[in-house]
Amino acid sequence: MGETIYSVVRSFSKYKSIIDGLTSDDITPNRDQCANLFSGSLKEYKGLFSSDKCEKGMKFLSFLKENVHSYKIADGCQYIYHWIYTDVLSKNESTHNIFTFYNNLMEAYDEYDVDTCKNHIEHIKKIIISKLDKLMELYKYFNQISSQIESCSCAKKCATLYNDYLKICHEENDQDFCNELENFKTSYENRVISLVCDDSLPKTLPSVRGNSFIVALTSCIVILSISFISFMLYKFTYLGSMLHARIIKKKIWNYIYKEPHEILYNSNMSNISSENSLYNISYNSTEYS
Repeated sequence: MGETIYSVVRSFSKYKSIIDGLTSDDITPNRDQCANLFSGSLKEYKGLFSSDKCEKGMKFLSFLKENVHSYKIADGCQYIYHWIYTDVLSKNESTHNIFTFYNNLMEAYDEYDVDTCKNHIEHIKKIIISKLDKLMELYKYFNQISSQIESCSCAKKCATLYNDYLKICHEENDQDFCNELENFKTSYENRVISLVCDDSLPKTLPSVRGNSFIVALTSCIVILSISFISFMLYKFTYLGSMLHARIIKKKIWNYIYKEPHEILYNSNMSNISSENSLYNISYNSTEYS
């Protein structure tokens, strides 16, 4: 299905390993920066963002800038957006509040290291964070699938989540979310094909297009086929000639029937008109005599 605004979720695992691997020695140099941030423009968020998490986030952004040839800054900026939602705000804030918090944090961070994520703000704004989180959960189990039989439970979890999210796709008609599910379907089927599990593990997943696409396509084909066959029968067969002759015959009879009736109707109307004229003359003569 190609790239979507949610495609970045496929690479989130490597960014998660980076931020999870940061030690206290790595984040200590950012302590003063965080203190300054939350005593200034981000003062209202101080209760939401612990010093430890702030320092981790600052170090992660610096890491992205220092390793621009190995990692995509755009992907890293989208990961930190999801990280704020799950690890900082514990999924308790609305999408608007999360984006506002993220945007304010990036603007404050730019005072120390300009433009790390600033160019990607508009793209991130389009992301529905709750759906990004659902896809993140899907890929979390997917990345645990290997060729070993222990992976069967993870694969089953993927199939269950996929079917749950498929309902959301159909209900809310989010094209990017639906397309990313279709991308996942392809990846899943390629990976589980070699798994040896019991029959309860589906080796294929339903398409986001569902049966409605097949029904619509079938209906179009049937309608076109009927139209084509009808045209061919009418144009090139005895049945078509017979129908054509009957239509011509009916038109002739209609004309024959219609013509005398119109003549009779016009004649009657003329007689009525003449009688009315005579009556008017007689009436006028009587009135003035």
